Amino acid sequence: MKNSVIKFETLYEIIRDYFTGALPHFASQDADCIVQPFLDKAMSYTKVRGPALDLISQGAKMHPIDEVLCNAIKRKAFLEDIDASLKWLSANDYLTWNGSGNGSYRATEKMLQVKKLEIL
Repeated sequence: MKNSVIKFETLYEIIRDYFTGALPHFASQDADCIVQPFLDKAMSYTKVRGPALDLISQGAKMHPIDEVLCNAIKRKAFLEDIDASLKWLSANDYLTWNGSGNGSYRATEKMLQVKKLEIL
């Protein structure tokens, strides 16, 4: 992980909640689409937009993810972690790629069954 604040387990939770919530449909791989629902769930005042997680508003820091998103260097590292995680999850059958060129994935049965991933 390139960012030092959001751990792999939390990132998996963010990604899993987003993609399983979109079932049975494919969902966008854009980082803002993945992260904003988690921010809302965490009752964060931070709002992001676009695949680069452009910060559009912020307030009191309610969750460690707020610290990441409010710092450009940490935000870039977090984006790289999201991208690498999506590729790994796809390569390991947690996500399936749409393939139609619209940049979307769908959760697989494996992702539905695996609620938590832990680094060994």
